[in-house]
Amino acid sequence: MKITVFSLLCFVMSLSAVAQEDRSKMSTESFVALARKALIGESWLKMKGNINTRPKEGERARYPFILTALMRKDSLVVKTKLEESVMKVAYSFGEAHSTKELESKNKELYDKLQLRPGDFSLSFMYWDLMKEYDVEHLGLARIKCRVFLLADPDENEYAKVWISEKYLGPVKVMWKTGSLDFDKPDRLLQFEGFTKKNNRSMPKEAYLKNAYGDMQIKFNEHEGDYGLKFPQKLFNF
Repeated sequence: MKITVFSLLCFVMSLSAVAQEDRSKMSTESFVALARKALIGESWLKMKGNINTRPKEGERARYPFILTALMRKDSLVVKTKLEESVMKVAYSFGEAHSTKELESKNKELYDKLQLRPGDFSLSFMYWDLMKEYDVEHLGLARIKCRVFLLADPDENEYAKVWISEKYLGPVKVMWKTGSLDFDKPDRLLQFEGFTKKNNRSMPKEAYLKNAYGDMQIKFNEHEGDYGLKFPQKLFNF
């Protein structure tokens, strides 16, 4: 399976509702604040597809996958279903960070694939901002990205994040625990191909690489919208 130079968790990329400006000239702090505002506004999304795995050991497999997220100004609720394994986690942001597991069922498959709820949420976007790297262009589309180092405020973990200057969404993420050696990241997540529903952009594909192996996530059903209203049965699955 090919791991390209994207992408999710955002699992996920969203268009900014703020006025366009020359974002290449914005300060590091202002650009990250703008990206956070664009990503965590009042909105929701639901995507369905499959995760195709190529483990370092053992046979390849395919698992049905659902990802749902409810986003508010200072909070994020994410629920995923991987075959019959279910995880639902709530994150709160601001001066105090908190993570609360709301639902858990048959976590064995998550553990086997070494997947974490945070891999599919945008919670890392609210980690402490450490510094900015040089601008990079990713993929065949040459997506212009500003690149940042973020640090988990509660753990000794770091994320290197490529954020699209145009869309303000993360295109690529690397995680590393205990060091800044991103030549050998613990996990890599990258998104490719996007579709829009009610002006909300969502990924069609994502690639994840971790200690278990390589995984390709293909989403073939997309729902989502901006605003406080959301489907009453959004998390019923």
